Amino acid sequence: MKNALSATAGAFAVSNFGCSSGGGTASAESASDAEFYARCQALLKRWGGALADLQIKSGEHAGAIKCPACDILHGRVGDAEYPFLYLAKATGDERYIAAAKGVFDWQEKHMTLPDGAWRNDFRNSWRGTTAFRAVALAESISKFGDIVEPKHLGKMRDRLAVAAEFIYNYRWLGKPNANYVIGAAYSLAVLGHALDCRRYTQRAEYYAQAFRRLVSPNDNLVFGEIHPLDRKSAKGLYGIDIGYNIAETLPSIEAYALLAGDTELRDYAAKVAAAHLEFMLPDGGMDNSFGTRSFKWSYWGSRTSDGCVSVLESLSDKDPRFFKVAVANLDLLEKCTTQNLLAGGLHYASHGVPPCIHHSFVQMKVLTDILTRPCRTHPVIDGVKLPCEERYGLKHFADLDTSLVSVGDWRATVTAYDSVYYPKKPQGHPSGASLSLLWHGAVGAITSSSMTEYALFEIDNMQPETDASYMTLTPRIEVVEDSVNYSSDKCLKCKIDSRKSGGTVEISGESELADINQNAPKSGAVKCRMNYAFAEDGVRMSFACDASAKSPRICVPIVCSSDDSYKMVSPTVAEIRRNGHTVRVSADRPLKIPATPKGRVFNHVSGFEAIPFYADSDKLEICVEVG
Repeated sequence: MKNALSATAGAFAVSNFGCSSGGGTASAESASDAEFYARCQALLKRWGGALADLQIKSGEHAGAIKCPACDILHGRVGDAEYPFLYLAKATGDERYIAAAKGVFDWQEKHMTLPDGAWRNDFRNSWRGTTAFRAVALAESISKFGDIVEPKHLGKMRDRLAVAAEFIYNYRWLGKPNANYVIGAAYSLAVLGHALDCRRYTQRAEYYAQAFRRLVSPNDNLVFGEIHPLDRKSAKGLYGIDIGYNIAETLPSIEAYALLAGDTELRDYAAKVAAAHLEFMLPDGGMDNSFGTRSFKWSYWGSRTSDGCVSVLESLSDKDPRFFKVAVANLDLLEKCTTQNLLAGGLHYASHGVPPCIHHSFVQMKVLTDILTRPCRTHPVIDGVKLPCEERYGLKHFADLDTSLVSVGDWRATVTAYDSVYYPKKPQGHPSGASLSLLWHGAVGAITSSSMTEYALFEIDNMQPETDASYMTLTPRIEVVEDSVNYSSDKCLKCKIDSRKSGGTVEISGESELADINQNAPKSGAVKCRMNYAFAEDGVRMSFACDASAKSPRICVPIVCSSDDSYKMVSPTVAEIRRNGHTVRVSADRPLKIPATPKGRVFNHVSGFEAIPFYADSDKLEICVEVG
């Protein structure tokens, strides 16, 4: 195939990914169209090259890519076929042809099921991801079939036809979450076009019609990331996950609407997508601190979802804010790339945690989508403001029972959301009137929540915790009795009250100490009270619990990477240096820091290191300033 690659590489590169192949670190305010495409290409090359280097070359598992972080073979690695073929055609490098064939053959040998589906992993027989795999396979055939050896191309086409029948016959409005319902709509639309099959196209339209029924009544947020997808919580709240919505469901409905030529649906999808921009931060971060599937929250998105850059870029003709977020998220993906692979957060490298390959091979598809679409002129984003860049003070989202704060350079999230993904398992996301995110324009995240207790809800889709310095990162009140942790962030029976007075926003909350099964301590119920005051010059957090609590501890982890310096100015004051600024933490009583091997604690959700300041007390007031 060398001649075919040599003949197509140059022309393809010029016509499909812009004017330049160089990388860059341009800000959202200065990114040109050529720069944007070049950066997408450069990042795709980094990830794709690293994955090709890791690929197993011989033996029973030839073609698989062993994950250096998880020490397993991820079953969905066949998705990398599509970007590998792009890289082969764009660069003329034949090793990518071999890499694409390798992942296809391995997945066929080890992940194919008798009904035509692909299983998710060796330890997970879930078949729903077949819808996404089929799209990648169809795109591989249609866009890059000219560089694939004819015999292998025949195998790809035959396999696509078998997968198409499974997707057509599967009941997508039964067990699967919302992202699979809408993903199936797009998949069947692609298959209808690729295989010239009208019944696929008709079935696609049927599932696409479900999208309007999956939007929350007050806040226009997609719901259905829960089992079953219309299940409500004790408070009557739907299952909403910002990460899966932006990185999976909204991309599928946008792509479907474009393929189907449904302009009305596309307009509606853009309106819904705009509502989700409320949770996107200026640095490209995604606030999914409270989502039903936040156990897979990575600061840039959701751990195994395809990613949001493509849909945001695609929607940029509707609203320039979409392109601004796309560029910002691309910035963040670059910053989170370590060892030439996408890590699950900003502090993986500083904490010495290897990146999981899953992030890279799914996000590679997104970049390939961008680079194989006709080049476009993007809107000017100088002066464009995201919702969170507006100093609006306070917004409460009734469908989430969650408040967002925007005061000065401070952005914050306080949540009492009680919808949980697994009703028979411990909840992943914090509740309990917790401060699930505190962010400042000069330094980024200052506090960031995590799972209430880290557990592999999706065993091969989450990175195993092997670090002795692991800790829950959510600010909380906690008590340990008989080795069981009871904490305020676990409590689902909670409430918050928000108010604005002048330039200050204040949120108070009530909860109780609870374990992961919502049980109170054996010694008796313990009520907790939290108060958060946000002003331009700083944030005050107050925590208190019943004096009857046995040995209470109040813990406030402050985000601080190993690359940041910090010092205790006094027993009650600490200073952290970051980005040329000082984060000053002061308390009304002495602060303690537990000893850890690396001097920091770490959590995969959402990929931050932190210093866990705490006080052995039933009360604590702590103030945070940035100077």
